Amino acid sequence: MEASASSARLVSTRQRGSYGTTNAVVTTVPVGSGPSGVAVNPSPSIDRVYVANGFGSSVTVLNGNSSSVVATIPLAGGYPFAVAFNPNTNRVYVTNTGPNTLVVIDGNGNDVVATAPVGIDPFGVAINLGASRIYS
Repeated sequence: MEASASSARLVSTRQRGSYGTTNAVVTTVPVGSGPSGVAVNPSPSIDRVYVANGFGSSVTVLNGNSSSVVATIPLAGGYPFAVAFNPNTNRVYVTNTGPNTLVVIDGNGNDVVATAPVGIDPFGVAINLGASRIYS
């Protein structure tokens, strides 16, 4: 995915011929304002893409197969920036600068299930699956 002012672009990196990859844009999908972070649930039965909309105070959920918008999840008072997906729990973690929180979204219902305070301006999130820990 590549982001622009209010859309996300699905880019193919499949190899073509003997010249390597062609990073061709496959489609462009309208999302919220200022898309900044992207995470993917690669499960073939679910196949969701989560886009943090930094200026839109929301996360857009896309169907990874059809590139259609499945849901838009509002996040109170902030600027969502980074996104990570935990395949073990089907949870999405989003840093939200402004209120300086880490937002937890349930991937089944696309609902915010928890918010935790973190340091000032959280611009990254990572998951350690082996230790069952989230870092922001």
